Amino acid sequence: VVINPAKQNEHELLRKKFQYPQFVAGRAFYKNENTTDSKFNYNYITNSISFLTPKGDTLDLIQGEDFSKITIGTDTFCYYKKQFIQQV
Repeated sequence: VVINPAKQNEHELLRKKFQYPQFVAGRAFYKNENTTDSKFNYNYITNSISFLTPKGDTLDLIQGEDFSKITIGTDTFCYYKKQFIQQV
């Protein structure tokens, strides 16, 4: 991802940072079989899954090894070799 702050606006930066144009409803499946629903997005810059808190803050899932998978809309992501990858 190439970012030139002098030539690109915030909307363009967000378009390149995230896979989806907005956060999408999804579910986090923990290895202990619990689940959590939230709005998620895949962050290209950090190779992580970002989610919205109930207050609207954006945070990254940092303990990827705790999850068996994350669904974002119809897409599924798994944690493999210390990063989230999309199942195709």
